[in-house]
Amino acid sequence: MRVPRELLVLYYLAGRRVLSDEERLQYERLRRGFSGELIFREAVREVFGGSDGALFSLTLPYGGSVFQLDQLIVCGEAVFFHEVKHFAGDFVVDGERWFLLWADGGRLEINSPFVQMERAGSYLRRLVADLGYERRVIGRAVFTHEAFALFGAQYEWPLVLPGQVRRYLYRLRDRVLRAGGSYDGRRVRVDGESAALVRDLARLHVENHPYERLPLYDYADLRKCVNCPDCMGVMLPVSNRSVKCRACGRLLVNVDALRFAARQFEVLFPERELTSGVLYDWCGGVFSRYVVWYFFKNR
Repeated sequence: MRVPRELLVLYYLAGRRVLSDEERLQYERLRRGFSGELIFREAVREVFGGSDGALFSLTLPYGGSVFQLDQLIVCGEAVFFHEVKHFAGDFVVDGERWFLLWADGGRLEINSPFVQMERAGSYLRRLVADLGYERRVIGRAVFTHEAFALFGAQYEWPLVLPGQVRRYLYRLRDRVLRAGGSYDGRRVRVDGESAALVRDLARLHVENHPYERLPLYDYADLRKCVNCPDCMGVMLPVSNRSVKCRACGRLLVNVDALRFAARQFEVLFPERELTSGVLYDWCGGVFSRYVVWYFFKNR
């Protein structure tokens, strides 16, 4: 599953400069959301296999704007889309307002998951119709964190709690089979028209949408070093062939450390050409010019 560019940029930046409070909050929000999507994706693959009726992490254009869907499954006459939330803690719903409950009795209002779901559902409903398909569009808010608890919810609300996720997916699979799909024990196949709708939506996916909130940064202001892929700590040489992270102790051979440093640079500065001289400077002189040149020669 592709890591969102916003999340990747913030993660890579964290090893090169101190993130602002706002950037740290954005990073935690994105990291939490991505973790939830990974959990739900694994559950979908466990139940549906490599189904041709499921799509993940879609960004779709409509009416001069774009909207995002965490996950989508076509089930015969209906399209189910899922807003995945990886909330942890105790939450309560008061009317249409959602709150996180603090241990001291206080509470913090948060955005209702239903608001974003309703917007995405409205766009998706019109997009599916414009593509020439007659399908009901049904949204569900899916909560994936085992430490999530919700008070004040009504049984008819369109939500799936952590303990219900797999049962819910098995019911969707049964629905696909009743609508003319098939299951061979490894993967679920939907009927021909549903598969065509999935392909049409996949073709519309926007890889880099215009509303990404990328932080501002400049090459000159970033620390020149070698970062650890696991924790973004600083890595230092321990021999002629390897480097070790000062923070977590991970050991990497030089070529793997250089490969990660090159990937980091290309994500942060996609418009700049990466040369052996640039990579040498980017790594802060940790590797000799010859080592960097040899890496480029065999890259």
